[in-house]
Amino acid sequence: MTLLSVFIWLGATIDPLRRRLKHPSAFFALICALVVQGCAAPRVVNGAAMPPIAADCSVLWATWVAVRDASKRTSPWGVRNAAVPLLRGSRVLAASPAEETAGRRAWLAQALNMGMTGVDAEWANLPADKRSQLPAGLPSRLAACGERWADVVAADPAAFTAVRRALRPADNYNTWARVLGAYPLAVPFMRLGIGAWQRQATQRLESAWAPRDARSYRAGPPPQALLAPLRKSAQLLPGVRPPEDAHLLALLERHAPQFVVSSSSPADHPGAIRADEAGSVSVDATQPTIYAQLGSSYVLGAPRLQLIYTIWFPERAADGWLDPYAGKLDGVIWRVTLGDDDTVLLYDSIHPCGCFHMLFPVVDVELAADNGHEQPVISRAVAGQREAGVVVGLTAGDHQIAHVSARPAAPGAQLSSLLHWRPATELLAIPGPGEQHVSLYDRDGMVAGSERLERFYLWPSGVPNAGAMRVWGQHATAFVGRAHFDDPYLLDRWLRPVNNP
Repeated sequence: MTLLSVFIWLGATIDPLRRRLKHPSAFFALICALVVQGCAAPRVVNGAAMPPIAADCSVLWATWVAVRDASKRTSPWGVRNAAVPLLRGSRVLAASPAEETAGRRAWLAQALNMGMTGVDAEWANLPADKRSQLPAGLPSRLAACGERWADVVAADPAAFTAVRRALRPADNYNTWARVLGAYPLAVPFMRLGIGAWQRQATQRLESAWAPRDARSYRAGPPPQALLAPLRKSAQLLPGVRPPEDAHLLALLERHAPQFVVSSSSPADHPGAIRADEAGSVSVDATQPTIYAQLGSSYVLGAPRLQLIYTIWFPERAADGWLDPYAGKLDGVIWRVTLGDDDTVLLYDSIHPCGCFHMLFPVVDVELAADNGHEQPVISRAVAGQREAGVVVGLTAGDHQIAHVSARPAAPGAQLSSLLHWRPATELLAIPGPGEQHVSLYDRDGMVAGSERLERFYLWPSGVPNAGAMRVWGQHATAFVGRAHFDDPYLLDRWLRPVNNP
């Protein structure tokens, strides 16, 4: 292609876009993006030259990024890198070996799914007048571009390695906060609070459970429509293959926990996350909802499929006039790790802030040496119960796990309410009035308005905005040491078989 033909092509391509991008800032951002892309061709990432993306795809991607960024609609889903278009990373992808061409293709397909999940949410959240300025069917056209580019990258081991490194997730701890907060001096004081909670949690689980005004919530059969978003957003290690559709739906229903919640106020009624006309989010308790996603982790040295369930509450109610843990929105994430025969190896749980990590092993394992790191609470309440689902009992107000047992035991609970199924990624673009959508999370992955007072004394831990609800992939689970809930090595780091040297 001659230089003259390049300018003719650019003119023919950009002028229609200039007419569609009515806002000057969006058009200016597009020109800047095109200049950067042009100057960077071939782009060099981590010392390796990237295969060029097709010219039409490059313009389409630059147009999209310009409008998205000008509208401040960037989704926090996955790991983004401006030098790598269309793809996003995760800790699971960072831990996934991919040495052969087939392995690289599978890795890139999952990275593209991560990227397009983010694009789909951003597209839905874009104001209607902004969407009208963009080419019709843009998300599907970008997906096609991503597939073409991924094929080229898969054939180039050096380029693939560079992309893999570029999409490696950063640590979710602020090292400078630890330096400025004199972290080594703060650790003994943080351990006092952590130890007090762990003793209280263990005592609750070992005591007889007597729920007050309890309500029971149980999921029915999942709808077929749940499958597509679950498969698209699944973060799966090599060797983990999600079952066929009917089998997967059966597994989701079979292993979904039955929640029995002590109730003292409307704050204890789980529901669906809704958005109003102003874009504010709240929990609609008239429709109890369970949000599902698929993950994977190494357990006992092998990659395992995980079923992940989340329920949301309107708030964590204050216990007294100055409760540092109280605030808008609360929830419980319950994760089920399956063995090769689809029976349970272990359960574990956190709140959506990343706090209160608890392990409920079914197989015979024990905690490994802590090496100075904060460890989760471990309970053997369901040891040996590999077949049935479980009842998870929650306290009123703070929604702490007070009881776990094999179904159907649910003492003192009212008749079950049915939990409606939704994909967890729906929270990246919550349907609102009309065609409006809004993300539960800001561009940094936090839920605005869910901040807790505890952040003012826990900042030396390095956990950003401690206590606030946050997006999947940003759940730092330890204040002492470093741990991430989505780290596929985390469970193998904590657990070892009993009697194993």
